[in-house]
Amino acid sequence: MLRITLFSVLLGSLSMMFSASGQSIQQRPQRVLHLQGSPYEMGYQHGQALKKEVAQNIRDFIDNQILANTSHPQIQPFLESLPAVLTYVPEAYKQEMKGLADGAQVSYDKVLLLNLFPEMFHCSGITVSGPATKNDELYHVRVLDYSIGKNLQNTAVLQVVEPTGKIPFLNVSYAGFIGCITGMNKEQIALGEIGGRGYGHNQGMPMAFLLRHILEEASTLQAVKDLLAATPRTCEYYYVFSDGKTKQSCGVYATGAQLHFIEPGASYALFEREKTETDLTSADKYVFQASQIETSPYQTILYQDAERQHQWGLIHQQPPHCLVLTGFPHPQRYPLLIQRLLDSYGRIDAKQLQQLIKQPVAMTANLHNAIFAPSTLDVWIAHAGPAGEPACDQDYEHYNLKELLAL
Repeated sequence: MLRITLFSVLLGSLSMMFSASGQSIQQRPQRVLHLQGSPYEMGYQHGQALKKEVAQNIRDFIDNQILANTSHPQIQPFLESLPAVLTYVPEAYKQEMKGLADGAQVSYDKVLLLNLFPEMFHCSGITVSGPATKNDELYHVRVLDYSIGKNLQNTAVLQVVEPTGKIPFLNVSYAGFIGCITGMNKEQIALGEIGGRGYGHNQGMPMAFLLRHILEEASTLQAVKDLLAATPRTCEYYYVFSDGKTKQSCGVYATGAQLHFIEPGASYALFEREKTETDLTSADKYVFQASQIETSPYQTILYQDAERQHQWGLIHQQPPHCLVLTGFPHPQRYPLLIQRLLDSYGRIDAKQLQQLIKQPVAMTANLHNAIFAPSTLDVWIAHAGPAGEPACDQDYEHYNLKELLAL
């Protein structure tokens, strides 16, 4: 079964139309695609509904980037490792990509590349809860900073997915992508990721498929942690997960070898990946020498050089009831975001958060933002503008997953 809702403003009012096949099409600001059934069926629905947009993303990101630069030092090893990578991709997702290729009438190999090529996002993830908020609510913020110069935002689609036998979920995504980097499921689990380093380690389930797997299977934070621990992982990523049922959240630092959980309000440290491959919780002691140390409220930066060009360590403190991850690059965002949270502490709600993540917390390449209230299954979503204007400066559209599933 296919239901596609294409949203765009038309004379300031909501209008309804029906296609020749009987599919309902509502006109509002954002595109929503409903998918139901078996993996192949959902893929075929996706490809058929967004044929033009899928072809555009394959042209822009596969033909003009990957296949046009096969000798690139990151692209060439990845292409060579594809046979091994595919062994970690669940068969259901391969079937869905096959259906997508058939529905869009494009090459299956190119759909694979579109979904498997490593993401390189530098983003932010936040949760605030309890006394930090206006109404003792849990809010989960996902800021995605990625290229908006290739018109990816013009293929944005909110996927409402009801896979047979699994947990229904929403996925803030793009035409041709079946994995997830920003989403929430019917069991009130919300998630987002932040790109790290360590490219070239591909012996695990690709990140976007891992997060989708979690949305389809996990109904508690403990289930999220268990799935992360049980599933082979790839290179370095940071994650933020939240559970609306308990109003709790956790951050995660993950590589193929390491898995560390970060609680709201707790202090944590991040180091260059090659310096932390050995388990630092063992009895051995480690001494690192910093050429320069820069301290600001809630953050300490350790630099390798006197010119402060190369950092190798970050120490973060978090306010109570707040979880804040901004990854390793661009450390200047962290103290600013903390100060904005403290200035609004006790009064934070979804509208306030839209202001708190404006630049330079979000970057000029801010592709999309999502603010989840998992307890009520509400989400507010903004995408970059058609000419590349950052998402944080665009209007947010409100959705409720329970209502979307009832359409």
